[in-house]
Amino acid sequence: MTVVSRPYRDERDRLLVHGLLRQANGPGPAPSIIFLGDLEWWLVNEDDPEALRTSRLWFEDDQLIAFSWPNGRLLDLTSHPEHRELEAAILDDWIAGQTDQDVTLLVNVLESDASRVDILKARGFVANERGYNVWSQPLAEAPPALPLADGYAVRSFAGEQEIESRVAAHRSAFHPSQMTVEKHRRAMASPIYRQDLDLVAVAPDGEIASYALVWFDEVNRKGLFEPVGTHADHRRRGLSRCVIQEGLCRLHALGATMAYVNSNADDVPSNGLYAACGFEIVDGDARWERRLGEASTTPEA
Repeated sequence: MTVVSRPYRDERDRLLVHGLLRQANGPGPAPSIIFLGDLEWWLVNEDDPEALRTSRLWFEDDQLIAFSWPNGRLLDLTSHPEHRELEAAILDDWIAGQTDQDVTLLVNVLESDASRVDILKARGFVANERGYNVWSQPLAEAPPALPLADGYAVRSFAGEQEIESRVAAHRSAFHPSQMTVEKHRRAMASPIYRQDLDLVAVAPDGEIASYALVWFDEVNRKGLFEPVGTHADHRRRGLSRCVIQEGLCRLHALGATMAYVNSNADDVPSNGLYAACGFEIVDGDARWERRLGEASTTPEA
């Protein structure tokens, strides 16, 4: 079989990448480095809505078997489980194509991914400390409902009529934030966005106080919470936990068997929140780097 590659073209390719990410995540409990919802959320946050045009697709016959997205000095990539060896060639092409030799290249790797770790080590990359904790929770049973603070209610986001409140809550939760109304509209336009999984806790005055956006992979029956946040004026009322719990209940009702969420490894409040919600750390996401111009190990032929 012959492997060929070409640049990303259009929205039809985005759907092909979705299919590959579903295959890479598979039916088992272990996550992939790029979950379906990760890609969509990254695209929401890009200043350039056409940012995927820098990516490349790799095919065997007509089947997409790998996807690479060079974004500045960072390379994100994923491959079909039966074609992991292709990642070495993708990395070699990326490294060889660098015009600036005074740069540090970056690749994200799950700590459990021995295959990618070996490929990077052979090319002179070294690991930084863990950047993210990867949390998961099985959904064999629906989680119990939690009591809400007086006057608050949890429900689905109502859409355009309260989008400014939704964005204000996000900007407060992640201050300083680059989130805009237009970017949240971009999230709503995603082919996998579900308004019934865009959950909010509403304050007594009608403003959005907390939220959790859930991305559902219906093929693998897995859900990802990305992002979760609470407005600074409404913290310490258990609202984030309530919207997460509602998200878990809705995922369970949809037939999901596993839920995931990521947190900064050193974010004590977030780590405490996800543990309290029943999640457990199952992996870590480390960033590997290589300074060009420095000596590197030559891969064996």
